[in-house]
Amino acid sequence: MVVGRLAAPLTKIGFRRDVRLFLSILVGFLALLIVVLVFLLQSFAYSIEAATLQRWNAIADYCAADLTAAARGGDIDTRAGILASRYELVRIEINDGRSTRQFPGGAPSTIVNPVRRITTAGTMTFVFDGSRLRSFENSFKYTAAICIAAAGCGMIVLFFYLPRITRPIELLLDQAREISDRAATVEEDKYLIETFRMTIDTLKAQERELQRLHDVQKSRADDLERVTATLTRSLTSGFIACNATGRIVDINSAAREMLHLDMTADFAGASLGEVVHHEEFAAVLENAMSSRTAVSRKEVTLGGPESMMVGLTTVPLFSHEHAYIGLLALFTDLTPIRRLENRVREMEKLADIGEMSAGIAHEFRNSLSTILGYVRLSRREELAATTGERLRKIEDEAAQLREAVERFLNFARPMSIERRPLDLLALVRATADRIDLETVPVNISGNAVTFSGDAPLLGRAIENVLRNAVESIRQKGEPGGQIDVAVSDGPPAVTVADNGVGIDWRNTARLFLPFQSDKPGGFGIGLALTRKIVVMHGGEIQISGEPGVGATVTMRFPPADEV
Repeated sequence: MVVGRLAAPLTKIGFRRDVRLFLSILVGFLALLIVVLVFLLQSFAYSIEAATLQRWNAIADYCAADLTAAARGGDIDTRAGILASRYELVRIEINDGRSTRQFPGGAPSTIVNPVRRITTAGTMTFVFDGSRLRSFENSFKYTAAICIAAAGCGMIVLFFYLPRITRPIELLLDQAREISDRAATVEEDKYLIETFRMTIDTLKAQERELQRLHDVQKSRADDLERVTATLTRSLTSGFIACNATGRIVDINSAAREMLHLDMTADFAGASLGEVVHHEEFAAVLENAMSSRTAVSRKEVTLGGPESMMVGLTTVPLFSHEHAYIGLLALFTDLTPIRRLENRVREMEKLADIGEMSAGIAHEFRNSLSTILGYVRLSRREELAATTGERLRKIEDEAAQLREAVERFLNFARPMSIERRPLDLLALVRATADRIDLETVPVNISGNAVTFSGDAPLLGRAIENVLRNAVESIRQKGEPGGQIDVAVSDGPPAVTVADNGVGIDWRNTARLFLPFQSDKPGGFGIGLALTRKIVVMHGGEIQISGEPGVGATVTMRFPPADEV
């Protein structure tokens, strides 16, 4: 409702006059009630006092007559004691002209009211207990004083606190004038009510507008939250968000998978130590949290069923006031990259060894051909028996050396892989069938695993491993020798385990180098060539074992979608 403009200045006299008149009438009415109350109490007190005195006089008259009659019979003392106890007198005094006798009653008191009667038996004084009458008089005085004081306080409150009572209304009137003007015909109370109502309507309209803006902002916030949640879930990298106290706010699916966490559990509000059980990873995060510093691409190893190398990056978050509000952590699995780098290094190492070995082997083969030619020419001539035997031994040694050089040249010669789909399990069975394994049982287990590779080269690699296992068992020379071959998928792998002489784990790296063999008469080319074939297929080979117990060789290959 719109209030018209004022024709005259706004005043406060009317309102204050009404308030003062109302409070004055109220206080006056209360004062009148107090005066009437005091008057009534006074009348009641007088009535009580008169009734008490009348009762005392009646008792004194009766007792005086009774004692006078008792004096004639000579039994005045006994009768006086009975009367004093019956009427709760403090005492009775009888003065017969010769002496004064006192007869105590049952109501001793320090406040007494005596009533005297003159009889033929003497002057009789009946002493009554005046404490009750005195107590009633004091109560009346105190009540009257309280009522008068209350009336006075009311007057004082009215005089001193009336401005405080009217001040809020005056302020409301001042504020109302800033909102709208008052017409001359509008009373102050109506003007104030209408202004207040208009203010309420305005506030409601503003509240609706604020609610609308709030709904809009909330919708935007919800959209942003959904987009953020979608981005967080869609990240292929691990993501962890923590607040300023180190409590987890969010953790995405990639992080749960890499940290081996429950994919459905709610970790919001949990501390890093309660969720992350990888010591090195948790230590880096907690250090970044406590120091509030950024970590860029720090490589951390995650333990577990399969060791994983991740690159960890942390970003501290600060508000506009530079207050620390939390930390974001992003980490990516670097294991495939590191494996690729290792393969590249191994390929480079093999290329270097091959290039160097090819030159050496070529020179050796030329020299060996010349030596064997001269030896054969010498054996055609007539020689002594001992000389012929020596030449034969020279020829045998040179032939063995030439075989070693040929193998070395095969190892050093560049390879070209012709990939075709093949079944690893079938390839293992076919390779085992063409090797002399009659004296050593072989157990082959697993399912068909499809793999894209060069079957002849992979067959040669598997054959070298199987031959080494057979020779290890024969070298041990104990019954019960056995070879277990397992073909598995995810990723494709072939594992060959034997219970032969075993190996020392400290020598596993050396066994992959050419001419490094622990077998009597071995050339040390088989495992080196096997490693080269596996690496050329993008895989890796590992050897483990224990001396006197056996050895295990595992050849792992990348999945079909990574080849």
